Amino acid sequence: MTNFIGYTFLLLGIPCWVGLLSSLVVVTPLLRLLKINESAHLIISQLSEIFDGFVTLIVGIYLFKILNLNASIWILFISMAWISLYHLKFKIRVLGWLSWITGMILAWFSFN
Repeated sequence: MTNFIGYTFLLLGIPCWVGLLSSLVVVTPLLRLLKINESAHLIISQLSEIFDGFVTLIVGIYLFKILNLNASIWILFISMAWISLYHLKFKIRVLGWLSWITGMILAWFSFN
């Protein structure tokens, strides 16, 4: 039953939504404090999605740890697929997607 709950949360994208919300809470206020031009702001905001990807995978890993499940590589793959579909649907630039994936990979090797 806990397998079903863990993978259901993962397939619904709950860790990815938490990653998106973390950006609103942490990164956006920091970017507003910086006095930079519009194009640099866009690039920095897309590179800051490394933090979003990192938080996403940390939430996924700890969700499985809370449910006493082994954190398998499927957490990484499902989260990558979910965020790839999200970026394709909303036509977000490739740099943002690559930053998000990079954050996920960094979190995977840091905490697993």
